[in-house]
Amino acid sequence: MMDQWTINEEFPYISVEVVDENHLKIEYEGKKSMLVALKNKKDILGMSDFKNYPKVNYGAYGFYRVLCNEDLLYKINGMLEEKLLEPRDRLNIINDFFSLTLANNLQFNDFLSFVRYFQDEENYEILSSILEGLNEFQSIFLKK
Repeated sequence: MMDQWTINEEFPYISVEVVDENHLKIEYEGKKSMLVALKNKKDILGMSDFKNYPKVNYGAYGFYRVLCNEDLLYKINGMLEEKLLEPRDRLNIINDFFSLTLANNLQFNDFLSFVRYFQDEENYEILSSILEGLNEFQSIFLKK
């Protein structure tokens, strides 16, 4: 799960925040702009562009990480609780959270709080990824 490029401060990620109930603000961060197909570094998109699923990088096809603000994360947490996301997207979300935490874009406590939404997870690959991330953090903390 831990890729060297995700710890680098220049790795591409998109920060996403809810503007209102109909719009998301998306901002590209990182220097490898050729990896992200956005017209501008900042843009506001209508929620209809996300087909009722306010998850950026739906299907996990993009080569970037996604950092969500609290409002959007609340919506995604609801989708996780209701099992509305496919395993590929659930895995992508947890891997984004892990990588962004390693890169100091998120707090470790936020990562731990987020992991609780996977307490009823049954997919082996997702559970394995969560455990791998927790083991990685354990080894980091033991080195300090």
